[in-house]
Amino acid sequence: MDKILILSNHALNILPYHEILSTVFPTNKVLFISDRASEEELNLQKGSFNNIKRFKSYFSNPLIELSSCSLHKEWRFDRIVTVSEFDILRAARIREHLGLIGQTYKSAQAFRNKLIMKDLVSKNNFKTPYYRQVGNILDLLEFIEEYDFPVILKPQLGVSAYDIFKIENQKSLEWLLIKNNLFNHFIHQLILIIVWTSSMGNF
Repeated sequence: MDKILILSNHALNILPYHEILSTVFPTNKVLFISDRASEEELNLQKGSFNNIKRFKSYFSNPLIELSSCSLHKEWRFDRIVTVSEFDILRAARIREHLGLIGQTYKSAQAFRNKLIMKDLVSKNNFKTPYYRQVGNILDLLEFIEEYDFPVILKPQLGVSAYDIFKIENQKSLEWLLIKNNLFNHFIHQLILIIVWTSSMGNF
């Protein structure tokens, strides 16, 4: 029977791993979870996992990696499971370090890092907006000088629409630079797409 380490930054009422994995992996499950999950909630599900560890500052806590390696000596995990975007790279790093099967770190970067995604798409002859990695203000200014406003600034490792900015003119650029840093961001052209449906009739 496979031994599973689960990484989850969500409470179990949002991602009920005890239900999702119960038929495939009924036993031998260890859960590392964010302190978003309450002690009361975890106590109710203690019978679903062989071990539960709750971590504060989950996203940046290096004890998750350390505990994974320590427990592996005792458990000899076969798989690491996660569905959270925030855990994809972490899970891949741990997998490679422990020599486990599953998604590699290189593969995880292609799914998680938006700049790497665009590089791969471009190399395979798909059209993308012009884009560039931003390391400092001069990278940003040079791109705008070449392609003009409006442009979109995004974090390489962002999720959903969080921390994405539309820079329409010099004023919005100045506001952005006062409020935010440019570390691990990239910039691309704004592309407007008209979506036509049959209800719109003929042009």
